[in-house]
Amino acid sequence: MLCSERFCDLAPAQVHATLLDEGTYLCSERQMYRVLGERGLVRERRRGGCQRRGA
Repeated sequence: MLCSERFCDLAPAQVHATLLDEGTYLCSERQMYRVLGERGLVRERRRGGCQRRGA
């Protein structure tokens, strides 16, 4: 979800808030950072910087 085209340019906090506003809870904001960190994707996410690795 974090690397989807819709969210790849947003910070995990923004993704988390957007999903909550839509009534969807996948995990905590902290868990989103952990998932990105495990995949080496914790970095600047603006302007299409996300690599699609199934996060």
